[in-house]
Parts: sequence; structure tokens; C-alpha cells
Amino acid sequence: MTIKLIALELDGHLDEKLFGKGRNASSLIEDDLELVNERVIRDRSNERNYITLFPDVSGIIHDILKNGIIIAVVSRNSSKALCDRALWHYKANDANNGSRSIISLVTYDEVSIESKVEPFERIRGWSGLDYEDMILFDSDPSSNEVHQRLGVGFKLLDRSTGLGWREYKEALLDPSDPHCKKDPYDTPYYGQPPLGELRGSGKFGSVYESHDDPKAVIKVMKHWVTGLRPRFLEIYNIINTGKLFKPNNTDDDQYLTMIAFELRNLRDIKQLVAPRPEQFTGWFSMTRTQGTPLWETPLYKSSHSFHAPFRNLIKTAFHLTVDEIEDIVRKYGIEHRYAAASTNYCGELSLIDNSDAHLGNVVFTLEGDRPLKAHLFDWGIAVRMNWDGQCYIRGDEIIVWGESDQGRSYTPEEFRQYWITWMVKTEYEANMNQYSIIQGEGKSFLEDLKWWFEP
Repeated sequence: MTIKLIALELDGHLDEKLFGKGRNASSLIEDDLELVNERVIRDRSNERNYITLFPDVSGIIHDILKNGIIIAVVSRNSSKALCDRALWHYKANDANNGSRSIISLVTYDEVSIESKVEPFERIRGWSGLDYEDMILFDSDPSSNEVHQRLGVGFKLLDRSTGLGWREYKEALLDPSDPHCKKDPYDTPYYGQPPLGELRGSGKFGSVYESHDDPKAVIKVMKHWVTGLRPRFLEIYNIINTGKLFKPNNTDDDQYLTMIAFELRNLRDIKQLVAPRPEQFTGWFSMTRTQGTPLWETPLYKSSHSFHAPFRNLIKTAFHLTVDEIEDIVRKYGIEHRYAAASTNYCGELSLIDNSDAHLGNVVFTLEGDRPLKAHLFDWGIAVRMNWDGQCYIRGDEIIVWGESDQGRSYTPEEFRQYWITWMVKTEYEANMNQYSIIQGEGKSFLEDLKWWFEP
């Protein structure tokens, strides 16, 4: 792979709702931009508005052109005229060391409010280049969709430091070059297979159909960058060897711990398709979970929470879910704890409200409206649990965003009661929070749960 086109973005500080709104503003907003020095442009109508070019950018543009690489601007902004004028003010040397406005050095100028996928589709049509020959430098994590959907290279930048020589040089390294000492698995999303239709998206990742394998889905993490890999490998190796690991309070550590657990657990229950956890680069494929969410059944949609048909439906579903949890524990020594977590990680099928987490991570084989079997997915919060023939004994692992209850022991009856109690309370508390049932009636209903444990 050789980079043939580099796309740059403008970071969003150039806002037409702010610029050109001061005293004596020009009729054309772009006419209010003035160059203060080689890196600073300000709004002549309001000097409090200004933008600054990151210090390495002009030199990097010169280097891009010397290497015969095409420059594109792909940026999400509602005023193309404002962006173009700013790039007209800024200067950089061309391949022959002649000073020119940056805008004149840009081959493809794509500034709009649309998704960044569409500009790359147009650029591919105009240039004839393959997507894998292009790379986007961007400070917006959501722009990674160009890689997820098209295969365009993506380099996430720090908003405070922008594009610098280190990021630029790293991106130009070709992992397929035998002289390149860079580990290819340090390249974000290295080896990611083609993506199919988007199935669902959460805070940290999105799940897609696999374009090549109808029996698999692909989860792509939204915020994966090169610098996370060393810590991920450290965490994964500790968890994989069975040693106790306690993540620190940083978002990165908790994010990486969740990924490490999910990959370990998917591997152990034989649902991880690719890659090996040690080769994780921001994506993984797993066995597709077949089934229907309970809330898609007509009975769930149409019945009141206190009506007998509704209660019988979810009672059956809850017990089938516990059956599946127990079966996985006995077969693989893993307890699916996701339902007990307080925060949703990334639902495989859809964006799940946290209050319905107990139904957000299980689908069912149905006969009409009647659930026959439960199928669990999302293994980011699941811990070791041992069945010794009499009791389920939870391991020492610490989970993120939930109670670990390390070392706790349950008889099968206690285990089922633990889970059913939690599921029933969560279901009806969710209905109270959504004002589907009155608070007083809901609390009174939850005082006696004996019926839920009866055959």
C-alpha cells in the first residue's frame, strides 16, 4: 500500500455563526477574514474570533507535494467560502519551493455539511484511486466512518496539537514494505475485512454485517488509535493468564479492559472469528447471534405491564435467559454479567436504553409470540464462574461499570432467584421511569415476587 492522496480537515473553529457578525461586518462573511501573521487569521469585525494554523502544517504540505501525493480538503463546515478564504490566506511551498496559497495546492476541495463518506466517493470517481491509497487526518472520531465503510485510511488527531510531523510520518509508513520496522498491528484497523450494512451503534463501537461472511458480524471500535495498543496488550495478557487485574479510573483503562474481556470471553465460548486478541487493531468479527429481541414481538408491544399475557411472556423469557447463562457457565466457565451492568457498552443489534439492559443483550428463538430459547451476546462484562457440581462460584475478576461480587457462591436455586429478581425489578422500574405505570402501583407490585419463581 502506497499513500497517493492525503485529505485534511478544518477543525470547526471557523464558524459562520460567529465570524462576520461584529460591527462594520462585510456583506460577504469571508471578506472579514484578515491575516495577522503566517499562522493566525482573525475576524476583522470581531477580533475575539480567530483561528491558528498548527505549526507543522505548512511544512507537511510542502513534503506531501514533494512526494507526489495529492492533497484534498474534506471538512464538515456550513460555509465553504469561509474555509476557502482562510486557506487562500495561509501559505505553503509547492513541490518546487515556490510560496503559494494553500487553497491553490489543493486538488479536491470538499467542504460541506454532509457525511465525509460522500466526498471520498466522489474523489474516488474523479481520481480513479483506490480507497486504500487514501488517508484522512481528522480530529473528529466519528470521521472514522470513512475507514469503516470505505476502507480509507484514518488517523485520529489530538484536537489540541493537530497534525504534526510524527503523525504524518507514521501514517506514510507502509506495513507491507519489508524495510518498514513498524509493527503492522500498530496500524489502526489493520486487516479489517469489508463491512456490510450497519446493524447498530453505541458509545464506543458500531456493529456491521460482514460483507464476506453471512454467519458473522464485525464490531468496530470508534476511538481506537495507535497509542492504545501497548496498554491493551498489557491488560489482555494479565486477564488471559488468569491474574487479577483492576483497571485504574481513566476512561482509556476502562475502555481497554472491556475490550480485553470481550475478546477473551468470545474466544473461550468459541464465538470469536478473527483476529487473535494479540493482533487486535480496533475491530473483531464474531459469530452472528440469531434470534429476535423480545420487544419486537406483538404481545410485548401491545400488552400492559400488569396484564397476565405480558407477565407470562417476560417470565418465560427471563427463565430462558437464566437457562442460557447457566449453560454457558457449565460449558465454558464464563458468567454473562452484562445484564447486571449499569452502562451499555455497544449493543450488537441496536442502541439499547440502559434501563432495558436485561433484554438488550439477549434474543430469542420464537414460536409465534412464545420464546423457546434464549441466545446471549455482548460479552464485554462477563467473568469467570465455576460450577463445582453443587454451586456456582464467581471468580476474582473485577468488571467495569458493574458490581463484581467476587467469590460469591450460589446454589442453582439461589442463582436463578438472584437473576430473576434483578430482571423483574429492572423491567418494572424501567416502566415506572418511563411513566408507563404509576410509581405507587409498580412499587406495590414488586413487594411480592414469589409468582415469578413458580414453575
